[in-house]
Amino acid sequence: MLRLALEYIRPGTVLGKEVFDVDGRTLLAAGAALTEKNLEVLRQRGVAYLFVRNPQIQLPPVEEVIEESVRLKTVKAVKKVYEDVAKKGVFDLPDESRKLVGTIIRDLMADRSVVLHLAHIDRHQDDLFAHSVNVAILSTMTAVSLGQYASHDLYKIAIGAVFHDIGYSLMPKRTAGTAAPSAKDAEELKAHATYGFELLRRVREFPLLAAHIALQHHERADGTGFPRKLKGDGIHPFSRIVALANEYDNLVTGRFNKRGMAAHAAYEQIVAMSTTLFDPEVAEAFLAKIALYPTGAFVRLTNGDVGVVTGVTPRIQHRPKLRIVKSARGFVGGESVEIDLSRQENLTLFVDAVLSDGEVAALLEAAARSGKGASPGTGIR
Repeated sequence: MLRLALEYIRPGTVLGKEVFDVDGRTLLAAGAALTEKNLEVLRQRGVAYLFVRNPQIQLPPVEEVIEESVRLKTVKAVKKVYEDVAKKGVFDLPDESRKLVGTIIRDLMADRSVVLHLAHIDRHQDDLFAHSVNVAILSTMTAVSLGQYASHDLYKIAIGAVFHDIGYSLMPKRTAGTAAPSAKDAEELKAHATYGFELLRRVREFPLLAAHIALQHHERADGTGFPRKLKGDGIHPFSRIVALANEYDNLVTGRFNKRGMAAHAAYEQIVAMSTTLFDPEVAEAFLAKIALYPTGAFVRLTNGDVGVVTGVTPRIQHRPKLRIVKSARGFVGGESVEIDLSRQENLTLFVDAVLSDGEVAALLEAAARSGKGASPGTGIR
């Protein structure tokens, strides 16, 4: 199963993973052969990537940190709360939302060693509700990784992260609904942080510190954030966690007509920001739990070989496990060549580059022509 951008997939491709809409409904089932009509519908719905089957490259399944059914139920519950706020201007915290947040926390605490392959989560650009749940997962995972928060603190972090953008529901549709905001609109959009805080702090059952997450999730350690330009320790620890998770998810997903980055590019961006914009301790805990090279990524090594990532080792994500698909002698057929970059004998070998989707598509076509890779029937162009 391979993850490729929609633009490189043609009719005849067989889906490797179910495709959902923003409400969690199944659009296409795994195993379906795509048609041009299917592809057009997916383009219109903002689906940027698909998981497709390739008989020549069998990858181990990626462990789901959070069950997809739980994540989708949470997205749906969050959407209802946001829509109710937009209609009535009043926030109500349903029991269902609390229970689902509790399930997320419990699942993340169950395996503290797991590394999250965020690239494998279905994403729709500018989907505020899925973004909110993703940020909650990332924030809770980071807080668990830090190892200094009790369960009641984890709940405050998670519930605050789920509703960190609730202020958008109170903004005029002309401003909040624009895909490409003008400079004036972008400035007005900053008010969502204050709107969200003022809404949440008046709700008795909503933790006040969680409400402060809505207010501070765009503050930056060097004082360049908004709305209050807080610095360093002036930003609450919970908000520092959510601020970083929010930035990463925005980088990977893409917002306001900007295309999302590859996982490794977003990872490197966070590394660069960690010394000035974010709490270094939070950044270290976060980066230790995110896959730099997600399973299924194609990489070129310093010796010229091309491999596909089959696994990662926690805290040394830059040294993944690989299956070599092309060496200096050409495409690899028959017996798979496995390599673990974290092993002593491979320490002089490094990942030189991550192949783009276009390069992956070209590689698969070349492999098909050589008789060592995907057949034309797999539908990759």
